[in-house]
Formats: sequence, C-alpha cells, structure tokens
Amino acid sequence: MSNASTERLRDPSYWREKLGLLPVPMYGHSNESGYVLLNGALGNFCLQVAGDPEDDPRSIAWSSDVGHFLKIGNQHISVLSWQDPSAFPTSYPIEDVSQRLNEFHQYLEKREPNRDASIVTHALRILGQLRQLLPFEATPAQTIDHFLRLLAYGSDKTAPQPFGQSCVGDTLQLDEDMLRNSEWDMLLNELTRDRPVSSLKPLIMLLLRHSSGNLFQDVHYRIQIPLTRDLPGIPPAPAKILSKSQDKVSGVYFTPPFIARTLVEEALRALGPNLPSVLKVFDPACGSSEFFKELLRQLNMLGYNGLVYIEGWDISEPALKISNFTLAFEKQFPSKFRLEYRILHRDTILTNRDEWPQNVDIVLMNPPYAAWQFLGEAYRDRLTELFGNGKPNLAVAFAQLAMDCIRAEGVFAAVLPAAVTDTKSAQDWREQAASNFTPHLIAKLGSQTLFTNALVDANLVVSIRRQNSSAPCRVIWADHKKASTYKALRTLRSLSSANISSETVSTSEYSVYADYAIGRNGEPWRPRSYELMSLIGKYSYLPKLGELFDVKQGSRTGDSVFVQPAEYVHSLSPEEARFFRPAVVNASIDFGVLNRDWYVWFPYTPGLPKIADEEMLRNLVPQYYQEKLASSTLRISSGNSRAREELNWWDLIWPRQWQFEKKKKIISTYFGEEGCFAYDATGDFVVVVGHGWIPHKTYESSFTDDLAYAYVAITASRLFGQLLEAVSTHIGGGQLKLEKQFLRNIPLPWLGKGTVLSLSTIRKLSAVGEEIANDHHVDREALNSLVVEAYSL
Repeated sequence: MSNASTERLRDPSYWREKLGLLPVPMYGHSNESGYVLLNGALGNFCLQVAGDPEDDPRSIAWSSDVGHFLKIGNQHISVLSWQDPSAFPTSYPIEDVSQRLNEFHQYLEKREPNRDASIVTHALRILGQLRQLLPFEATPAQTIDHFLRLLAYGSDKTAPQPFGQSCVGDTLQLDEDMLRNSEWDMLLNELTRDRPVSSLKPLIMLLLRHSSGNLFQDVHYRIQIPLTRDLPGIPPAPAKILSKSQDKVSGVYFTPPFIARTLVEEALRALGPNLPSVLKVFDPACGSSEFFKELLRQLNMLGYNGLVYIEGWDISEPALKISNFTLAFEKQFPSKFRLEYRILHRDTILTNRDEWPQNVDIVLMNPPYAAWQFLGEAYRDRLTELFGNGKPNLAVAFAQLAMDCIRAEGVFAAVLPAAVTDTKSAQDWREQAASNFTPHLIAKLGSQTLFTNALVDANLVVSIRRQNSSAPCRVIWADHKKASTYKALRTLRSLSSANISSETVSTSEYSVYADYAIGRNGEPWRPRSYELMSLIGKYSYLPKLGELFDVKQGSRTGDSVFVQPAEYVHSLSPEEARFFRPAVVNASIDFGVLNRDWYVWFPYTPGLPKIADEEMLRNLVPQYYQEKLASSTLRISSGNSRAREELNWWDLIWPRQWQFEKKKKIISTYFGEEGCFAYDATGDFVVVVGHGWIPHKTYESSFTDDLAYAYVAITASRLFGQLLEAVSTHIGGGQLKLEKQFLRNIPLPWLGKGTVLSLSTIRKLSAVGEEIANDHHVDREALNSLVVEAYSL
C-alpha cells in the first residue's frame, strides 16, 4: 500500500485532481521532477517528486513566492518552510499524508510564512532604491526600463542557464547616463546576493517564472505614485491619503494570477480538446499580460504543437513594457508550439472597429470598470455612438467590441464587474450576448478585496459563440471571504481535472453546480449559493414582491446641509420646522424600529408656500438660512447640473414626487439585511437613503396597518434574510443591497384579500410586527417558525 501511495503522490495530476492545485514545472525544463503547485494566496508549495532539487529547497520556495518545499521520499515526505526551517517535523509518513491529504494541505495553509519577508517584498525594496538613485524627473516608463533590466540580469546571475538578458532585446531602452556603473552594480548585487540572516538566496529566474504577476501589479502601482525626497535639515511633508486614486477613476485593476489561471483553464476547456493548428488569442486590455503568461504555461502542459498568435492592446506605456518583457521571458522556455506576439499601444474604445482583429479563437480580458460619471467626453461620445442612449459602464463597451471579433465556436473569457453581469443598465448587452453565446462558466468570486488597492465585485464569464446549446453552465458562488474564493476555484479545478461537469458541491462558504437558466437571457447573471437557489425554487409558487409592491427609490439631496439631526430641527421655530420632515437614512431603522433622529429639508409638502427666490427663503427660514444655508458651498458655487435641471440652489436634486404627499408605506434602508425594514404608520417620513414600498393599486384598498405590521414581522425573520441573500448582492462589509432590482424577485406571500393564509396566522404576524415596531422584546425563534408557516401554506 505504501508503494502505491508513494506513486500517487509522485504524480502531479493527483494533487491537481484531489486538491485543485495547478502543478507548474519548476524551471520549465523538459522531464524535470520539480513543480510549483499553485492555488490562490494560501496553500501554494514546491513539490519535488523525485531526486534532489537544483538549488537550496528553502531558497527555491522563497524565490517561487510559495510557503513550503515538499520532497517525496520512498516512505516519507519532508516539509521545509523558507521562513523557519524548524517549523515542521523532519518528515511525515507517506501513508498518513495520502489518507489525509486535505487535512495535510490545511495544515500547510495555517503555517504560511509572513508576507512581509517575501521575495516580492525583497524585489520591491530594490525598486524603491532604484527610484531614489534615478534622476528626480525619471518617468514611470524609464523606471520600468531600468527595473526590468535589473531583473533580466539578475535572472541570468542566479539561473543554471542564461534566460534573462536574451529576453530584454529591443523591449527596453536603458539610458546609461541615468545611473552610474557603481550604482547599477550595487543594485544588481543587492538583488541577487544571499541573505545573511535567513541564509536565503534570491533565484530571480524563479521569481519571474512563478510570481511575476504579483510583483508587476505592485510595481505598476508604485511607479505611478510621485516620488518625494527629503532635503537635509528640512522635515518631510506630512503623509497624505488620497481620497480617490487614479486607478479607481479609470477602473484599471491588474488581474490576480490565481484568477487569470482559472479563467485561462476554463477558456481552453470551453474551446475543446482539439485545438486549432493556429490559435489566435486577443486581449484588448492586456496590462502586464498575466493572461497570456498563463495561457502559454497551460498550452505547454497540454502539449499543444501548433502556432500561438497573441495580440494585446493597452493604453499604459509601463504596462506595455512589462507585457513585452513577460512574453519575451516566456518564449525562452522550450515548448512544442511556435509563438508569435505583438503588444500594441492602443486606446481600445477609440480604435475603429475595422482595426480590431477578426476570427479570434479566444478573447481573454479584464477590462476597465469605470462608470459613466468618471469618463471623459471623448469616451462618452464614443459609447453613445456605439450604444445610443444610456450610460453604460466602460466594461460593457469592451465586452461588446470584444465579442464581435470572435469566430464561430470561439470563446469569450473575461473578468467582469457586477455592473455588467447584474444591473439593469447592462440588460441589453446581456440579451445580445445570450443570443449569440452559450454560457460555459459564470462565477461570483465573492470577496471584494481580491484586487490590489480596490474594492471590486468581480465575476468570471466564459461563453462559447454557439447558439441553441443545451449544455448546462457551470456556476460558482463564493461568500465574501477570500478563503472561500480560493476553495471554490480549487474545487472547480478538481472537478474539471476529473472531467466531471454535473457534480454539485454545496457548502456554507461556496457552491459549484450546473445550471440551465443562468446566462440564457438578459436577466441578471448572478450566481447564488446552491442552498439559496434551492430555497428560491421551493417558494417559486408564491407571488414576487415586485408583483405586490412598487419599490420606489428615496430622495437624493445633493448636499449634506439638507439633512440635519433632530436636535437642531427641534431648536427651530414651528414656522421653520414645518419645512422639515423626519428622514430615513441607514441609521433610521434598527430591527424594525423606526426612529426620528434625522430630518430632511423638504419644502415640497402640500400646504407649504413655494419659495420663489432667495429673499423669500431667508424670510421663511431665517435661522436655518443664517446658520446652515448661507455658508454652504452649495450656495457659494452652485453647479451647472442644477442650472440644467432648472433647480434653485436650495432645492433637492431629486426630491421624488411620490414623497410629496404624506403616505403610509413600508420602508427600507439602502443596504442591510433582515430587520432593516419598518412601517411608516403616519406617512410623515421622507426616504432619503433607502426605498419605500407602495402597494400596487390592485392591493391598495386592502392594505391596512395590520397588514403592514405583518409584513414587518416577515422582513425581520431568518427566512426573509435567506431569501434576500438569494436575490441580492453584497457590498463591502457583507451587507446586502436592498434596491428594487433585487427586492422585486423575492417570493412574498400576499396577506390581504384573497389570501390562502388563515386569519389567525395573519393576526399573529401583525401582533409580532407591532411589537417589533414598538421596540418590545420578541421571541426570534417563535417569529422564525411563524414566518416559515406563512410561507408554507
């Protein structure tokens, strides 16, 4: 048994199938016995399946930017941590590891070394030193030139065979006058010399081979930050926190390597086992070419022997330099295929359609995510030309243009924001995509912190240009934790490696399952946990909330001066206070209890005099005018948008006419969970940050206070919270969006005239809802049971 276990563990594909780790040959040589097994940010390691490694094992693991080095012997597996050689016992019996492989891997994950001392951190320190030595006026492109040349020379200095210098070629233009020879030698020596304390040797070739993606995304961000240098005797300027980074405005986010790895794997699977003799691949926003690097690795592992033609576009000069370097480096490794590539400086959106490549086999991309309000006039004009009316996210334009250049049976594989896969504004694009493409994979990555320096609600979409296919789509859902995303993608790799497409894996953290409906029309492509999808299906016979209520958006004030705390409004005279009404903001509802802690300026209530000019404003509300309005930035510099809308500077941007008349309504916060709903029994409240539920005319006559309180009870239940999870999407912090586009799809029993529920059940719900509204103690478990009963009848 031990020999069989040993042979299994010596097979890299066994680790791939059982743990979902991708085995990449360590040095890229033919017939080598060392691999780097990659997943996400945790649980990566080096694996020596036979013989001895070419270098010090700890240095190999550190330079590959993984935590540990594993070596398989005849009876035992030895484990070394690069950070602490004594962190693990000398060895582990093969049989024990084989029988408890998942537990063994979790054991490694829990003992990850500190990232502060990683090889990437080491290389970034060299970058910092380089920037200090270069002239102050050195551009990001010049800095990149020098840094890449350092890496190339460092790779040759630490590799068994020269790889690096030959890959520099004409891609780097080094100005030799910018650095002294002694400075260059010092930097190169600092980059490559052994670390005296840790006894680690930087193997730059392994860094470039296995962690260039992590390194280059950090390099790209750092070189964009202006360099400051302190003068002798003058203290440094205070540190500043930027309120809005350039990348946030432009929507440019480098793709984490583990996401690129999965997207490439699934794109190749979607294209099928019989790859064409010429494989044409295009990325219209290539960045550092992480997708292309992963593609070449995986084609090599598949033994592909045709011609790979790669074309990449980007607007960033540093990114283009990194891309050329990355592909030149990859071309040094032996492979059965031939590689041709060109990386072009193109503004993708402004490039004419006739200049786009045609008959592309695979589009791989992570397009910019910038919203309409962040776009310049040229981009807005171009998007209007392409899509007509509407205000599409920039990613929609990239997706549409890219899909148009794919051949029949070709593959579209992209990282897309929720603004494309979920929102109503992108519904037309989804409908068009669904009419021409069959979904292969749609994945919700869950965590919004996967991308460096950005909060992104990202999804993976892989589709095949094929109509009327009955094949199911593989769906992945992960919750908001990073670890859940890693586990979900590992599970996908395990199932794909075993060629299993119909298996369902459902846990509280992630789900992987087959679905025949998602991605087939313009409805949101929003993966949900398998458990919640089953729950929605269980109650599909009930009406939807949107069929019973019109969910209306709250007012938009345009300035914080219009929302004031209750204490301030109470200090005004009754004549002034009548221009204010209690406001609903996110802090106004706490488990069904509605408070009057905030008030909103609302001169639209019937019966109030219409304020014709500023003098009338000053006379009607003298205290508020003097203390708040007169000194507001809104008065001093009222924007052009108000003039275009023919608004006075003291008007709300969008007061929402439905709120003018005082009207009873169920209200919600803008984001939250169960318990973030309440009943406005007086009709006084103006929803500012949140939504109001108004019963449709068909049900309006039977909508009583008792009915409203019954719905408050339902919305405070665990079951309603689960249904919210099933239809809505998370924001940062784990709370759910409570907008109409999500809430309208929640199954909700009708409690009014014609209901099938017993009068006794409705009365019980109403009594509990009133207790909640009055902030009285409620038995939560009894409430949950009562709501389950209401849903089950």
